[in-house]
This record gives sequence, C-alpha cells and structure tokens, in this order.
Amino acid sequence: MGAIGDRGVICMAPGVSRTADADRNECSPHPQLCVSSEWVDPMYDRLLLPTDMSPGVDRAIDHAIDAATRYDAELHVLYVVDAEAYSSYPGDEYVHEFEGLEGALENAGRDAVDEIAERATAADLSTVTEIRHGVPHEEIIDYAEEADVGLTVIGSKHQSEEYRRLLGSVAERVARLAERPVTIVKTPVETA
Repeated sequence: MGAIGDRGVICMAPGVSRTADADRNECSPHPQLCVSSEWVDPMYDRLLLPTDMSPGVDRAIDHAIDAATRYDAELHVLYVVDAEAYSSYPGDEYVHEFEGLEGALENAGRDAVDEIAERATAADLSTVTEIRHGVPHEEIIDYAEEADVGLTVIGSKHQSEEYRRLLGSVAERVARLAERPVTIVKTPVETA
C-alpha cells in the first residue's frame, strides 16, 4: 500500500503502491499521505495521555484508552503541576500559602491520573502514572521523549479564535513543538 522513495519518503494511497520521487513530488494521482520513513509502522507500544482535569480532556481519555486497547499499548498518564500557577507572586509572605497551593494541585493531579489509570486497568491496559512540576507543554514533550512514547493523545477545548490568539493552548504548543506524533481530541465548550 505504500512505497519508500529515493529520499526516504513513503507515499500511501488506497490500492496503489508506487515509489515516490521526492524531488518531483510524484506519487499517485489518488489522495495520499506522505510521511517520513521514520514513522512508517503505526504500531505504538506506549501512548501518553496528559491531563489537566478540565472537561476538555474527557473525550481524549476515551480516545487514548481505545487507541491503547487497539494497539495493545502501555498507557502513560501525566499530570503537570503548572509552576506558574503557584509561583506567580513574589515575596516571602506568600511562600507558606503557595506551598499549600502546590500540594493541593499535586494531590488533585494524583487523583486525576489515578482515576484514569483505574479506567485503563478496567480495560485490561498496563498503565504508568506520573506527576511533574514545570511548564506543562515542555514537561509533556520531555516526558514523551524520555519514555519513548509513540503517540501523545491530548485533549483541547474548542475555544474561539480570539481566545486562542491571545492565550494559545497547551495542546497547540505540544502539537507544534513535539517531534513525535500528537493527536488532539477537541471537546466543544458550552457557552452560558
């Protein structure tokens, strides 16, 4: 169904197998997917599901569990305690208060990854849970590299273009900066 071209590019088209010439961008006249030969085998041994406990991650949980089941893959569940959330105010008078906030965020994250791990275990999946501290998109990308994750499945709330332009999103940053495959599962946001 696919062929490796002279430049290590694979072209896949339904019912067609033809070597691509990467210089001429030539393959089949049919719809196709051309990818680097590095990611040819879509069998994933490890999937990563980062969670932030928001409603936007619900569909991603279902998608990640389904994908891990289909590939018989180990599911890694990651929660990142956002360092900016508890360290945005300078001064010693806040140290004790924010140590409490950091602990509360870590406990909430632990509960979230444990709940997802229970769901995955009920689906007969092997799971690994991890809590990290730092900048969420950086920690997600670093973890995927360190754990040799084949696919990251990340949830995203469908926000307005203006919201995304002003604030961006962790999912967008991960997809843009990661060198490994990322699937973004969008969840619509209900407006009040």
